Amino acid sequence: MKRARFTLVELLVVIAIIAILAAMLLPALSQARARARTTQCMSQLKQFGTFFMLYADSNQGWTPENLPGSETHRNWFQLLATVMPSLPGYADWYNPGMVKNNFGIWRCPENQAQVYLSQWDSNQRPRYTSYCANGYSQSVRNLFLWNKTINFRHPSQLIALFDANGSTSYPWCTTGDNNAPEAVSEARHNGGLNVLFADGHAKYQKGVLRYRGEYLGSRDTFVDCFANGKAWYAQ
Repeated sequence: MKRARFTLVELLVVIAIIAILAAMLLPALSQARARARTTQCMSQLKQFGTFFMLYADSNQGWTPENLPGSETHRNWFQLLATVMPSLPGYADWYNPGMVKNNFGIWRCPENQAQVYLSQWDSNQRPRYTSYCANGYSQSVRNLFLWNKTINFRHPSQLIALFDANGSTSYPWCTTGDNNAPEAVSEARHNGGLNVLFADGHAKYQKGVLRYRGEYLGSRDTFVDCFANGKAWYAQ
């Protein structure tokens, strides 16, 4: 009997077919992995929603306050951590020498650049985080942070937390501010981002968050300035 043999041409044809199939499958595999990371991020935001509720239940209905500007201040994420499972390093949020290995739900799976739980930038703002809360300072009481849950008239529309490169935001009635949602929000997930709302549900949104709702007209009144007011303001 004659032994079957592959000619060089036949071998090259087989290799070419395998290469074509791999080229067809790799993009689909990459997309599937990206969808899985988006789903994981969404799940993490929903967990944050639960912890925000637990914190409010333990603090007379108040959400965590936020005091930016100093490493000695207890920011919302440090306060929220008090009702969360223990994670090594919570006491060293700002230590640049402490690279973290375990982030729990604090790092979006698409944000591999994050190596600290939080770190201060040159302007004394906590940066290098994955999620930003709707709130800026103790003096602002009508956003999600430092507010009472009974004041949330439209909780299913009020933004609580979202994919970002900073930890705090304030929808200023202006453009170009470093703390404006449009400046800090990050479209990490296929050109979009995940958003947690005050009622605990989360959803995916294309693009970054607009703090003036695409409205570029008069800024003389509260309503004119914030056409998407229910998304940012509790009342």
